[in-house]
Amino acid sequence: STVCGVSSRVTSIERAVSLLGGTYVTSVALSFYLAAASKSTGAIAEHYSQYWLQSVVQATAAETIGRQFQQHNESELFLSGLMLDLGRLAMLKAIPAEYSAVIASAAGQRRELCEIERESFGFDHAEIGAHLAESWRLPEPLRHLIRYHHTLTHGIDLPEEAFDRCDHVAMVVASCVGEFFCGTNVLGAHQRLKDLGHRHYGLDANGIDEFLRDVHARIVDI
Repeated sequence: STVCGVSSRVTSIERAVSLLGGTYVTSVALSFYLAAASKSTGAIAEHYSQYWLQSVVQATAAETIGRQFQQHNESELFLSGLMLDLGRLAMLKAIPAEYSAVIASAAGQRRELCEIERESFGFDHAEIGAHLAESWRLPEPLRHLIRYHHTLTHGIDLPEEAFDRCDHVAMVVASCVGEFFCGTNVLGAHQRLKDLGHRHYGLDANGIDEFLRDVHARIVDI
């Protein structure tokens, strides 16, 4: 693709991998594997569909943040946003009945899913996702982003050496956008977006609404 700035044709897997980079290729391969593993029918199918939609929304929001505010690594931010809620997919696969009840409870109470997860299981999807990412030997910065993508809104202490602060803020905001479009606590997500947008990107209420319109337009394209 001309997107990679290659002047000659790429005709081998080895050259493609070297151009794209191992992180990108690993993420793509895992995405195909997880998509195939998450095919289902019946009531659980709706939860899988909702999971993938929210993941794409988060990836799109992260990419938009990279383009508008950081001017770099948009594709890496997209992939990070796509992988943020990996733990949700794992729980849907491993304990579908129990996790469906947790999802229903979060929706009924209009509370955040991770809060109900911790009350029900003693852990949340961010922890599960980080453990999976570690077992798959994904890069450490991506593992940290998965583990801590809810932290700015929940007062959790972060290790100073964990990751790039700008990328961390981008993931927290992307997660809020996913919650706003697809989650169980829309009003809460919008308020957090306003707070985070003002604090980190200097956006007022109109700026947040314009940002959300940009994300929505990009989601439609995807």
